[in-house]
Amino acid sequence: MCCPPEMAEDLWPHVRSMAGSALDKTDLGSLSDLDTDVLSGRALLWVVNGKRLHCAAVTQIQRTQASKVCMILTCGGSEIKSWAHLLSGVEQYAKEEGCDCVRFIGRKGWKRIYPEYREIGAVFERKLNG
Repeated sequence: MCCPPEMAEDLWPHVRSMAGSALDKTDLGSLSDLDTDVLSGRALLWVVNGKRLHCAAVTQIQRTQASKVCMILTCGGSEIKSWAHLLSGVEQYAKEEGCDCVRFIGRKGWKRIYPEYREIGAVFERKLNG
């Protein structure tokens, strides 16, 4: 579920380390920048919770030269099988905001194509039109 920006200040301290865990693994962002973006409303906080919090993610809409992108800046948590399908909620939000795609950077597999590169992440994208 997307946390309304006015509630982020109360929830952020409880999920900050969970959201930041992906940054620790990839070094593809700064937790202090996430703090600023989430608490100012420039980025949205998403949480999955059952008996306890399972996942925290942060999204931000960005304009590139050619498109409007809903970027998942970070996502961390546990019990991924229970929430992985919920990406469709982010995709629906992105469509409603007029985004062309959802993108995220994650650890996975270009190593065999570019063996001379050290694997630190890959960019994944799902086109939302057509």
